[in-house]
Amino acid sequence: MKKWMIAALAAQLATGAAAQQREYVCTSEIDGTEYRLTRFEGAQKGSVKFGDTTGDAQVFPGLNNLTFILTTEQHVMTFFVKSPDLSYNLSIRRPVLQNDRGQCMETGA
Repeated sequence: MKKWMIAALAAQLATGAAAQQREYVCTSEIDGTEYRLTRFEGAQKGSVKFGDTTGDAQVFPGLNNLTFILTTEQHVMTFFVKSPDLSYNLSIRRPVLQNDRGQCMETGA
């Protein structure tokens, strides 16, 4: 009986964890680069993945937007995702400032 209760609780927690994150796939209009942005609900945390780089990001919800900030040794990336159309603007600060823009799509993560 205890095994079934523990298994049921574990399944419920796993389902709840999956439901508490939102994932966006964003594609650059400039060069076609694909970015994956993940926001963990209820926290100002998330992740950004592009190419073979993945990093923890700070996520700040605003009025009709989300801001993802990823800081690595090489650069600082700031994604500004607007609602409801899910367009984005990206600023990359490294030795040279770069800007990007594109469109995001929310996945069923």
